[in-house]
Amino acid sequence: MKASLLTLALIFTAVINFSFVNHVSADEAAIVPSTLNRSNTLTPFELVFGAYQGHFQNQGIPNGTTLVFDYQMGRLSAQEFVEQAIKTNLISSGLNTTGYVNAVDSLLRNLISR
Repeated sequence: MKASLLTLALIFTAVINFSFVNHVSADEAAIVPSTLNRSNTLTPFELVFGAYQGHFQNQGIPNGTTLVFDYQMGRLSAQEFVEQAIKTNLISSGLNTTGYVNAVDSLLRNLISR
């Protein structure tokens, strides 16, 4: 229970920070997802959360339950997810590090356990 509350608190904090850092409200982000990534420096959380919310569907990245299912079934690895984000200019190639990919992997695993 403590882990779940901590996870929810971290997600809530990150969502709030996500909106403030990018200078857009949650409503604006839903309408204009292209503004979320002007500098190609999305954090792993922003990348995974944005994908889950459907902001990157135009870049060929699945959203919602499809994202979770594809990851869970092995059709999409964290490495492939990061490579697709680089290929579509969501993030810079300099972010393709072991640490970044591991963070994306951990966040994707957390989506499964939700």
